[in-house]
Amino acid sequence: MRGEIELTCNLHLDGEVNGQIQADHAIRIGRDGKIVGETKADSLVVAGKVDGIVEAKVVEIVEGGLIEGTVYCDELIIAKGGRFLGESKPLKEHASASNNIMQLKSDVKDNKELEKPSADPALASKA
Repeated sequence: MRGEIELTCNLHLDGEVNGQIQADHAIRIGRDGKIVGETKADSLVVAGKVDGIVEAKVVEIVEGGLIEGTVYCDELIIAKGGRFLGESKPLKEHASASNNIMQLKSDVKDNKELEKPSADPALASKA
């Protein structure tokens, strides 16, 4: 599956998703599950594979699980036989970066609105 998934419930994934998954509760990636992209959840348990950016309060990599990428979390648990290749950062660091990006996007949009040419030909010729 490709695209974005937004959930207000738990998710157990045994297939493959390329894109973004956001859940208000827990996500569990089964042994045959794979996510390539961005994953946001309250908690994440990985028995399969995640490749990308992870944001969750608690991230647990169980035996056979693999995360490659950047993990933003408050608690990272790696069980014997679990693998993590990448970097982990505090969850609050990602939240502040996301807020800065949203502010930059808003500023760019506001600037583009100011730069639009006037629809009134008389005003446009004076500019």
